[in-house]
Amino acid sequence: MDGGFCSYKSAPPEDIDLAVLIDPTLPLTDKDHERLVPLFTLQEVQTGMPQGWVDRVQPMGGLIDSFAVMAGVAAQEEYWHDTWSKVKGPDGQLIPGAVKGYLEVSW
Repeated sequence: MDGGFCSYKSAPPEDIDLAVLIDPTLPLTDKDHERLVPLFTLQEVQTGMPQGWVDRVQPMGGLIDSFAVMAGVAAQEEYWHDTWSKVKGPDGQLIPGAVKGYLEVSW
């Protein structure tokens, strides 16, 4: 979990950022997929609407920004660690050399 809920900002958070680690050793059924997909942010989605493509679809009307990550896949885990440990200043620019933590929740 990352974002405004994990760092101090003068403005309240607009959404919660999640990366959900999925254990690849646990079998997922078609029903599991049906339940999981609505919980994740989808990018470059093709629709039946006249425009055809939507850049981004987020759960809860944009209040959740969540992505599936396969646990144990180093490249995926490193991407999120690198992304979420970076620190941005008030101007939105990265602060070189600054790092921060983020919240990990397990159940």
